[in-house]
Amino acid sequence: RFLRPKVEHYNYDFFSGMDYVIDLRRPEGSRVAALRRHGREIAADEELLLCVNSYRASGTGGYDMLLHEGNPWKDRQKGGNAHGD
Repeated sequence: RFLRPKVEHYNYDFFSGMDYVIDLRRPEGSRVAALRRHGREIAADEELLLCVNSYRASGTGGYDMLLHEGNPWKDRQKGGNAHGD
């Protein structure tokens, strides 16, 4: 039997070295209660560099915010599959 909606495991990303706590009682957009990278707390205003493949950079899987953020290496990248956002 098929699940409805279809489970799409390829749309669940993970990040090595990251730990987080999500509080589903909080409003959407504010649910990340804690975020750490290699044990160090990440500040709310701290910027991180996220590298993704072309599949994710195209906004698929509900990640359309990556499509609109732009690609700082777009003009320098000649072919390949690397995207940095």
